[in-house]
Amino acid sequence: MKRLSVVTLESSSIKILTAKINYDGYFKIIDEIITPISTSEIFLHHKFLSEKILLEIDNILNSYSLVSSNFNSDEVISMATSIYNDISNKDALSNLFIKNLNSNLKYLSNKDEAYYDYLNLSNSIYYKSALVIETAGYSTNFCMISNKKIINSMTLPIGSINISYTYNLQDRASKENLSSALTHIHKELLKLKAFKTMKYDSVYFIGDTIQCLNRIDRYKKNLPLTIAHNYITSDVSLIDIFNIVKSKSHVQRNRLEGMSSHLASTIVGGAAIIYEIIDYFKASTITISNRNINDSIIFEYIDNNYDHIEDILDYSLYGMINNLNINKKHAKHIYDLTLLLFNKLQPLHRLNSSYEKVIKTASLLHDAGISINYYNHHKHSFYLILSSYINGLTHKELFLSASIAASHRNRDNYNFSFGEYAPFANKYDTMVINKISILLRIAESLDISMNSSVKDIDLEITENSVILDIIADKDITLEITEARKCIRKFKEIYDRNLIININKIPYK
Repeated sequence: MKRLSVVTLESSSIKILTAKINYDGYFKIIDEIITPISTSEIFLHHKFLSEKILLEIDNILNSYSLVSSNFNSDEVISMATSIYNDISNKDALSNLFIKNLNSNLKYLSNKDEAYYDYLNLSNSIYYKSALVIETAGYSTNFCMISNKKIINSMTLPIGSINISYTYNLQDRASKENLSSALTHIHKELLKLKAFKTMKYDSVYFIGDTIQCLNRIDRYKKNLPLTIAHNYITSDVSLIDIFNIVKSKSHVQRNRLEGMSSHLASTIVGGAAIIYEIIDYFKASTITISNRNINDSIIFEYIDNNYDHIEDILDYSLYGMINNLNINKKHAKHIYDLTLLLFNKLQPLHRLNSSYEKVIKTASLLHDAGISINYYNHHKHSFYLILSSYINGLTHKELFLSASIAASHRNRDNYNFSFGEYAPFANKYDTMVINKISILLRIAESLDISMNSSVKDIDLEITENSVILDIIADKDITLEITEARKCIRKFKEIYDRNLIININKIPYK
């Protein structure tokens, strides 16, 4: 196991993220601190860090050195975003990182930032082709990705800070100033004609501004999930939040639930950029990444130093299995049996393969709650899954996975209020949960002794019944007894009698 700290110097803040990396390359974030810095006037007018700003950064880095020491970090990686390439006293800045963190500061180019945006997406979200947009303090990066390759990238000199300060949007924005800002942003976007002709499946936003708008939106809608990553929203929702923040003063913005205080003076400029981008690309559905450059740097570090699982969902799931000490053999066997039943019962449930990620997650993590307590562990599994950053899953898929996992026990029906999760679950989704969870329950019953005795299942569907013929290499009397407890529930869900036979058992 290794502990790694990543420090990034950005346009309006310094961040330190500390992660624990296991032997298999799975990492878990164990601490994150974001400290605002006041550099706006410096960058807008001087391209030079004054002694006052350098002292501020020095004090922050000194505190961060204590953080990395307290977490026993083996290594500190330090990066500065592309805006710092333009300052005239880079040496003085670099020396602060060497003095406090014993770390060489790397200055990123626009191309470097586009690459880290690519890593951000490719390691946490499934996609075919994508337009990735990162809004920063002084620039906005555009990156077109297809087949896991960067096809094109471009950086425009419009960011939340320079737009906000240039057009006096820090406090209550006048109609004239905001109109001028929007006109300027639109003119810059006209440089992206090559991007507009490219085909892509999804639009992804990265950066502090979109994450802040996302938080405000989720508070406004009273969404139950705290996870912001892979959150899918609409143009209407984001425009609504833009209209809210642009109409308020600095003090009023600070009172909005979800607002980060250090972004209150620049949120209108950033939101205006996002508003114009949505209009320019006619993007009706937007996916928000809550991963940032620190995560991307860790992904790069793992790629360079570990032999890890390539599939992003498997990477998360098996990392959690190892981290939570879940019985891997049992979890894998339950997944195999559940998927087998799901595929063979397709003529009845008529669900397509899009639910296979949900089946995999629910099956492999159904016992995750035992890491909290065995008793009521199905309930613990529910909120552990629902609260985990699992790469490759949307919020709805997280909810479906958690709900199915929570329903895997015969003697404990997990009843929760679907009203609370209405944004993620409609009546059709509750039907999906029922149809898959009973299959997980049967699979769990067939491995209740955890010795993987069941090797295959023959399944026959008749007009009134579903007949399971179990093939095993050991005595499975206990498993069959447990599985037959699912008969009544199966009848309720599938309107078929469940018959479980043990006439094909070649055990010795």
